[in-house]
Amino acid sequence: MSATWSPYATSHRALDDDGEFQKQVQNAARALGNAVRLARSGQLREPGAGLSDPNPK
Repeated sequence: MSATWSPYATSHRALDDDGEFQKQVQNAARALGNAVRLARSGQLREPGAGLSDPNPK
């Protein structure tokens, strides 16, 4: 069952148990950290380079 349509009290548990979702969140955080680091050094490029898509279409 999708956490989006679950009751609020149980939706967090579903998201915690969803490994693909956790990987997407980790990738987003890494990409953001890379972008900040690169922007501060004036070398902003593709911040998500090298990250694999945990849920390819």
